[in-house]
Amino acid sequence: MEKMIRKKTEQIQGTNEEESKRKLPRVEKRRKRIRKLILEIATKRFALEGPENVRLEEVADEADISRATLYSHFPSKDAIIYEIIRPVLEELIEEYEKLLKEIDKLKSEQVFNQLVEIYINLWNNHELALLLAQKVLDMEPGELKPLYDRMLELKLKILSKFEKEKKLKLPKEIAFQVMLNTLIPMLRFIVPHKDGKKLFKSSLKGLLLL
Repeated sequence: MEKMIRKKTEQIQGTNEEESKRKLPRVEKRRKRIRKLILEIATKRFALEGPENVRLEEVADEADISRATLYSHFPSKDAIIYEIIRPVLEELIEEYEKLLKEIDKLKSEQVFNQLVEIYINLWNNHELALLLAQKVLDMEPGELKPLYDRMLELKLKILSKFEKEKKLKLPKEIAFQVMLNTLIPMLRFIVPHKDGKKLFKSSLKGLLLL
């Protein structure tokens, strides 16, 4: 009798374990969908309205989830901002590093052309995240500071190529600041136009190079 009870108990436990295993992927997929939705809504609203003007409760309402659910994914507004901007900085750092590996073999015109491609692709893939980055990074990078500083360091190294070949219109440090302040607005307002890539390239070149 005891053996029968134990066997039945083991069968029930085994069934429960199997059901739990089946549920886990569904639960995980649902969490990923919710996380993605939160980021999509927050990216759009933070970029267009400014993160200081958007409450997380509004993001939760738009995503049709409870505030507790939102906070289970992101404990703060800064955590969401970090998650939005981090991939952009990582991608830009990766592109800069690849360019710097071969920069000594390239002419300054080739380097400039590659920079244009990097910026256009980044804009096409991360438009809203770049708009958000412009709003927050210069003020308070927070946890993004190591990535942000690394990106700035690499950009300066690339500009050194143009300075060395006497192609810059401005001293490197000033050209650097000009890029920081004008690059994203130029992408935003020039690229969407007909022949936007060509116009962006000529505008950036006219701004920086002799």
